[in-house]
Amino acid sequence: MVRFYLKRRRHLLVAAMLITLALVYYQAIYVQLTAIDSPTSIQNNPSENLSDEYYATLLRGLLTQMDKNEELAHLARLSLPTAKNTHKAAAAERRIFADQCSAVHDVSHNKASLQVTSLIEGLPFEIGHGGKTQSIFPGLQPLPFEERLRVLLIPHSHCDPGWLDTYTSYYTRQVRPLLTNLYEWARDHSDFTYVYAEVSFFKLWWEEQGEEVREGVRKLLKEGRFEFVQGGWVQADEANTHYFALFNEMLDGHDWLKANLPEAMPKSGWAIDPFGLSPTMGYVNKLFGLTGMHIDRVHYRVKTHLAVNKHIEFLWRQSWDATGETDMLTHMNPFPGYNSENTCGPDRNVCERFTFYNRNARLVTKVTPENTKDLSELILSQWRKKAALHRTDTIFIELGDDFTYTKKEFVADIYDNYTPLMKYINS
Repeated sequence: MVRFYLKRRRHLLVAAMLITLALVYYQAIYVQLTAIDSPTSIQNNPSENLSDEYYATLLRGLLTQMDKNEELAHLARLSLPTAKNTHKAAAAERRIFADQCSAVHDVSHNKASLQVTSLIEGLPFEIGHGGKTQSIFPGLQPLPFEERLRVLLIPHSHCDPGWLDTYTSYYTRQVRPLLTNLYEWARDHSDFTYVYAEVSFFKLWWEEQGEEVREGVRKLLKEGRFEFVQGGWVQADEANTHYFALFNEMLDGHDWLKANLPEAMPKSGWAIDPFGLSPTMGYVNKLFGLTGMHIDRVHYRVKTHLAVNKHIEFLWRQSWDATGETDMLTHMNPFPGYNSENTCGPDRNVCERFTFYNRNARLVTKVTPENTKDLSELILSQWRKKAALHRTDTIFIELGDDFTYTKKEFVADIYDNYTPLMKYINS
């Protein structure tokens, strides 16, 4: 979604970006990943056509130059209503960014050790189950019990502004109640935390709240019990999306947060549902001050290869970067999907028993005093198997799905069932 505002900063940014579109014809490149030795790193391979890197360099320059370069600002203002100044603006732009763009053409010093474009040539991409197996890693041995493990349970709800219903209908029927339910539960339970991503929906909810609720939200943010992740206007598709749209929807979301809820500025990226991942998104995230990101929808053959080699935690590096300045700390879910049955461990049938928020799940087992020990050991075995695919002693489990927690009892279900499990495991 590309939206234009008439604010001065937006006016200048959009104008400058339109100038770049007149300079070079954009060509989409296939998403390519790379890994680097200690710590692991991911990076896109260089393309014969350097327009992608050129645009990315201009993005970085725009953020740093827009407020302090009067010539660019002036030309941007002139170029928005008319195209007659494009040649003059382009000449000025070349002068401003010449030193930055020169680095784009030298990719020979990149130190990435794992080029995924080379990796996928040797992987079997036959048409098959698509990773929807009962056990993704049969025979996977769990992390030894004596090794300490830190598990973070993260309630979340993925909310598509556009999918099977309209934006307004999604909000009124599902997003409004789930945001209210999560907020009220966290307000009343000091040991409950949650994350949220889509600012376009949150804006509507925020505008309906009185000052008491708004102060309550600010309190949760300050205490670290509510956190915005990504913070874009939407969670953008990436594979076929022009970088301009990626940049603009992030600007929409972050602008709103800065103006209305500066305590909520995100530090972590969250790309759990884009169909295909673009290296540009990692670069854009870094421009917006994010220090890490979580991704999900990678082909299961690539996921499996990276997971068994403990490369699901990596630094995502741009192809032109010889020094690592564009590195973005990235975590990839090793299993298919971002709901609880696909994130707790490799055995889906086991994980489904702990999808407490989904009362329609056929295998859900309610925790009771009689089965707490057995269920604790069962889920801990899954967590330790998942940890065996990591290089660190910390894993996180996503507790949620699309439009989860629309009823307060769904929040109660995860809280009332996971609480005794965590108490038993930690005892």
